[in-house]
Amino acid sequence: MKQIDISADLAKLLDDHFSGLHSGGGRSSILGGQSAANKALGDGDPALVANPELPAVFIFDEAALRKLNLSSKRIFFYLEVLADLSQRRELQVYLGDPTEFSKEHALAVTYAPVPSFAKYSDLAEIHPYPWLRQPHAKSVRSFSAWRGK
Repeated sequence: MKQIDISADLAKLLDDHFSGLHSGGGRSSILGGQSAANKALGDGDPALVANPELPAVFIFDEAALRKLNLSSKRIFFYLEVLADLSQRRELQVYLGDPTEFSKEHALAVTYAPVPSFAKYSDLAEIHPYPWLRQPHAKSVRSFSAWRGK
């Protein structure tokens, strides 16, 4: 697994570590831009909040990146958010297989409501997902009807 130094130039990181893992495209429209932190990547993540003394670890899933073929802009956004987070807490960033990393390290994580979360085993702590609205079994055919339930 490759460790990534998030303090380096982000455009260089993108070229050095993510070449062939994104769909390309110009980066100029977001270089130097201010990014809003996604909760899962930022200070509000429940596992980070519950464990302020632990380092934050983010692993870019290399196999998923190959499959998803995300734009370079999206990956650059993730790098920006992680660089911002690294200003406030110890952060380790890797490129590799997060499930393998989880087998070798005791991890506190925030549950993710995605099928691939089932691949993780022996997690030290699992924190609840921060739902914007609790899911329910009512119909989702109409957003306004769903919101009012």
